[in-house]
Amino acid sequence: MTDDLIGDISRREQIENLLFKNLPNHRTEDGTKIDTAKLREDLDMTRQGINFWFTRGRISYFKMKELTELDGSTLTLEMLLPFTDAVR
Repeated sequence: MTDDLIGDISRREQIENLLFKNLPNHRTEDGTKIDTAKLREDLDMTRQGINFWFTRGRISYFKMKELTELDGSTLTLEMLLPFTDAVR
């Protein structure tokens, strides 16, 4: 499976960058990447569920609103919609 490319960046990288930039309270202690363990805990998800977002380059439509409501989140639904897993 290959990542869909948007510009020069894969969808996976775009999701990682979007979440990292807009979820400052969900970064690792060293501040270098998204803390998926904290994200899983706060969204009540499994590791597999979060990893699916990155491997498939799509975020669960049902979790998008929750992402916008996380502590410190600057995400909006408009930012997340290009990555929805809903029918395109």
